Amino acid sequence: MLFQVFINALIVGSVYALVAVGFVLTYVVTRFANFGHGATIGIAAYTFLIFFNYVGWLGAFILAVLFAMGFNFLVYYFLYKRLIRDKASKVILLLISFGIMLAVESLLQIIFTASPRRIDLPVVQGMDLFGAKITLIQILIIVITVAILIAVWIIMRKTKFGTVFKAVSDNQELAEIYGINAEKIMLYSFLVAGILGAIAGTIITLEYVLTPTLGTFYMIKGFIGAVTGGLTSVYGSIFGSYLVGLFENYGAWFFLSTYKDAIAFILLFLVLLIRPQGLFGIKKGIRE
Repeated sequence: MLFQVFINALIVGSVYALVAVGFVLTYVVTRFANFGHGATIGIAAYTFLIFFNYVGWLGAFILAVLFAMGFNFLVYYFLYKRLIRDKASKVILLLISFGIMLAVESLLQIIFTASPRRIDLPVVQGMDLFGAKITLIQILIIVITVAILIAVWIIMRKTKFGTVFKAVSDNQELAEIYGINAEKIMLYSFLVAGILGAIAGTIITLEYVLTPTLGTFYMIKGFIGAVTGGLTSVYGSIFGSYLVGLFENYGAWFFLSTYKDAIAFILLFLVLLIRPQGLFGIKKGIRE
């Protein structure tokens, strides 16, 4: 039973990690919490659900990625870009991002109703692994997520984009003096966040029941994972997300499943009391 809980924690932690990394990538270059990322996840999940029976899983996934990236492009280019250029306060940007998330959630509820939906997949017998049951889809979810997160780490550490990205996140004004187009880097971060949001939405569709509030729910959990690990650290957000998944699932098994959400917030409060910047965050703001 303990190992079964561990498997469940890895799966949900993988979703939280994908959400958290996408959230952190936009945060470190814009310096505001983009909760509109939850809308991206919801759009991707329902796009995959709609097209799965028509074009198969690969076609549906590609469309989910395109829809998620397109949504993020429109939101950044026609809204966030202008507000950032006009020096809008972070509070205004935060409230607008909340509004985007809730607006998309309401739109999904109007279109699909509040009824839970699940993708039609053939029933697959789980394999025994050290006494726990795990399906092939669950194994693929864990493996693919880890591979994607490793790829993000390589891009951030070993490529020119990663170097330029860190330059903008450290000091946008200084980066622009050296000829770096900060607005273009911000756009790229939103597009990459869209890809990660689409992958998270696809995993949610394959493994869990869909409701219009799924974007808000997973955005909150990804945010908790990001803050726990450190909002200024992509790698910390990954660790924090898996930590949230472990605490949630083992806490729910030890106590009751109704306390699952409360356990995640308790973990967040404890981390912030001991280390306000998160487990791997830095004390000062990135541009300070």
